[in-house]
Amino acid sequence: LRGEAGLHTAFQPLAFGIVFVIKTDGKEVFRSDIIRGSKQARYEVDVTGVKSLELLVEKATDRNGGNWGLWLDPTLFRE
Repeated sequence: LRGEAGLHTAFQPLAFGIVFVIKTDGKEVFRSDIIRGSKQARYEVDVTGVKSLELLVEKATDRNGGNWGLWLDPTLFRE
């Protein structure tokens, strides 16, 4: 699984910050840096044999305003 994640462009100036998390079979396998403004997170996770996949967005601070997180083009691939 690979792709990018970031904030909705309309809310980038307003967002307090978010973190993108990927879990496979209940285990965290990816955690982005704090995403603010136009910064994006790139991810690539091996999902071979995985039965459960979770794509989560967490707030980075106690405040949640403008935190419209988007998973951009998540793509499953084979090598």
